[in-house]
Amino acid sequence: MINACQIPEDILKDMSTDQLVQTIMAYPLWGDVLAYDSREVAYGLIKGSFNGLRELYSREDAAECLEKCPDVIRFKYPTAYYTIEEYFGKDTEE
Repeated sequence: MINACQIPEDILKDMSTDQLVQTIMAYPLWGDVLAYDSREVAYGLIKGSFNGLRELYSREDAAECLEKCPDVIRFKYPTAYYTIEEYFGKDTEE
C-alpha cells in the first residue's frame, strides 16, 4: 500500500506546491499514526515513507501555501480537529 501511494517522481516535480498540499491532504495512510504510541515517531515514519511529504519540506513556498489553506491538513476525530502542528507538536521538522 505504501508503494501504491507514492507520487511518481516525474509528476511530483511538475506539481505546484498548492497541488502537492492537496495531494498530501488526501494521503490515505494518515490514519496509520493511530497505531503508534508516539505521534512524533508516527509522523517521522510517514515523512520517511511518503515522497509527497518529503517533497513539501523541500519547497520554498510550502509555508506560504499552507498558510493560504489553514484547513488543508487536519486530523479528524469524533469531537475534535487538530492541525498538523497541534497533533504532532511544534517541532515536526528534522
